[in-house]
Amino acid sequence: MNAGRPSRPLLSRPGHRHRPTTAQPTAFLVVLLLAAATLPADGAVDAADRLTIPDDAARLIPPGSALVVAVASLEAAEAEWQGLAAAFGSSAADRDFSLLSAFGDGLPGFAAVVRHDQPLLVAVGLTGLVLGGGPDLTFVFPFQGDLTQLWFQGPGSPFVNLQQSGGYAALSSSATLRPLARPTDVPLPAGLVSATADLGLTLKLGLPLLESGMAELTVAKPDSTGALQPPLIDPQDLPAINASLRTVAASVTRLDLAIRRDGERYVTLNRVHLVPGSPLSPGPQPSFPEASQLTALLPPGADLVQVAAMDLTRPFAVFEALYLSDMRRTAAQLKPDAARAYVAWYADYLGLVPLTAQPVAATLRVTDDGAVVHAVMKTRDGKDAFARVTGLLDRLSALPVPLRLEPLEEEKFEGADVRAYRVVLNARSLLAPMPGAAAGTPQAAQVQQVAQVADLFGRLIPEIRLARAGRYLLASADRDREAMAGMIRACGDEDERGAVDPRPYDAAARGDGHVQEVIAGDLTAMWRWFAGLAGNVEGAPSMPALAGLEPLPCHMTMSAWDGGFSGTFSVRRDDLLMLARALSAQAGQAPAPR
Repeated sequence: MNAGRPSRPLLSRPGHRHRPTTAQPTAFLVVLLLAAATLPADGAVDAADRLTIPDDAARLIPPGSALVVAVASLEAAEAEWQGLAAAFGSSAADRDFSLLSAFGDGLPGFAAVVRHDQPLLVAVGLTGLVLGGGPDLTFVFPFQGDLTQLWFQGPGSPFVNLQQSGGYAALSSSATLRPLARPTDVPLPAGLVSATADLGLTLKLGLPLLESGMAELTVAKPDSTGALQPPLIDPQDLPAINASLRTVAASVTRLDLAIRRDGERYVTLNRVHLVPGSPLSPGPQPSFPEASQLTALLPPGADLVQVAAMDLTRPFAVFEALYLSDMRRTAAQLKPDAARAYVAWYADYLGLVPLTAQPVAATLRVTDDGAVVHAVMKTRDGKDAFARVTGLLDRLSALPVPLRLEPLEEEKFEGADVRAYRVVLNARSLLAPMPGAAAGTPQAAQVQQVAQVADLFGRLIPEIRLARAGRYLLASADRDREAMAGMIRACGDEDERGAVDPRPYDAAARGDGHVQEVIAGDLTAMWRWFAGLAGNVEGAPSMPALAGLEPLPCHMTMSAWDGGFSGTFSVRRDDLLMLARALSAQAGQAPAPR
């Protein structure tokens, strides 16, 4: 299996070749059943990216564990937990103020023997499930003093076995657990809390259950009113969908998760490892630096910026059967002429998937009147891309969907082809599937809320403009016509371009390597926007407005390489604590943030 961590992006070194990752075989099912397999070794992972597990602890991790979760130490995790708990208004006297209470539930004496400066681990095995029982659970922890103080076989306890290896002890639901002669290699990512799952074997074992579930979805069943509803999956699509599931099971190898403290920041990580060259592997990717340069074509002052250069056409092909099944299910409920139009439109829509692999940059700015969105894509053939996109939008209004785009009077912009549309969301058509909405009933109130939400979203982006300037495809949801004019001028004249937004580069440098997409900016503005929307819906719970809250800068990164996908989310610790204090203050649980 490929266990390699992606190398860091070298944005300033064009042509740099990333080091190859290693590949190791997936363990056989029979090995799992005999509990003789080990978690896959990860020789290509940087040492700094792995959590160091003491040998004493690793000798107590059962071979073949499908999932291992670790806490770097109670001491480190407790400090972060208590900081967040205090920000939300908890005090030292509250039970949720300490992580130790969570670990100590059902284990009298645990607090007296556990050490706070070494990793704690939980391992879950599937052998018991395969043999008709429950999962195998093992809790491994560092100890001091006398283990006989620990009571672990009380009512409801899953543990039947206590073992010792040096300075570590293991409580297990398996009576056969014994310390190993050699430590198990557990490729846990570094972090305050981290986990690694043998996803490949888990999915292979779960395939029969998944396929049985898919078969259930091909059967028409009555709803709560007794009316027979069509199946969620067309029976003719079941073989192709099951083939997709088997492809996924054969392509994935491992899932890593972590929550880290990186200096002044909190970082979450998720990383899916794939078999290199498998159908789910994304393969070679476009240039992220090229996509980042596109931000110079967009109006300045955005609250959020997104840059993407991610080609997902290969993974999309694996799941195409699911999309086609959904299309046929919808078409089956339409009149013949409408069904034919919908099927043709959907086929052209799916044909746009390769276009999404082109470098793109977009910005969002939140105003009192709604969202202002701008985007630019560099295409291989701008004229063809513009014709295909506008052709789809022109035909959308003729379909039986609640969204309609009404062409506006042809606009003239020098140096570009431009189309403009008024966005119309038919809120009432969304309510048709909601029966029994008699006056005074809960359903009637729900109908009213859906109508209000739909009306609100119908006003968020009242019109959009699309343009083609050479190879650039532009979009603007902005009442200010000059915004599109400025973008068009920037496409043709470098002197008209603004500065490149530095936020994508900064986020990519902090990502998981091979970064192909970034979303960065201020979440506070988004919160205020949604809070205002929620306040306009009758009967909806109010959201804290967080008036006076400082900006909350954060970023997300998404990586794609031949060996997998990964994503990170990062926010400054002080900013997160400030948000927690503000939420708590508005709820009346703590003083307002200073």
